[in-house]
Amino acid sequence: MEPKVELINNPYKRRLKILIDGTAVSVYSNLEKYMDEPFLYWCGRILDEIYEECNRSKFRLHFCSRQEEITVMERIASEYPNCVQFSSNPLVRSTPLQERMKSLSKLLRDNRISGYKTSFIHALFVLSDGLEVLRPELEGLEVKNSYCHVEPDVMSLHEYQKQRRQADITFFCMITNLQVIIF
Repeated sequence: MEPKVELINNPYKRRLKILIDGTAVSVYSNLEKYMDEPFLYWCGRILDEIYEECNRSKFRLHFCSRQEEITVMERIASEYPNCVQFSSNPLVRSTPLQERMKSLSKLLRDNRISGYKTSFIHALFVLSDGLEVLRPELEGLEVKNSYCHVEPDVMSLHEYQKQRRQADITFFCMITNLQVIIF
């Protein structure tokens, strides 16, 4: 039977856990170099390393991460000839966001911390041709709370090439092979 490889990716902490037949890989494994790298760095390379780690035998892959990474990894695994099965499940947060925000507010109140700073973030969305329909929705994006205030700015790729506006975060929205990619 093919070995079962489990990849458990925590994108929030940049940690990857790799199990082969339920056993963690050795610290001397070539897979070790991907343990604290971002998903985009290793997603296209890791299946070759897994194949080598499994003594060049076909394997079954189970992937756990956010839905965005699952979609990418599923496509990569479906095109990889030595991966005979792909399964996945989304990363589960133990508590919902609303509960975590309540806990944070309670912590601040209980410890009498009143001098927290609100972060203002200027987010720039650069849209390629064909994605201009997203402009009204992105311009209407509103993130405001006690800790963070996001100010969205939307422009076309042509405008960006001329002006090169500075922003705290810049998202490039493109269409390739009938898929929308944001990076």
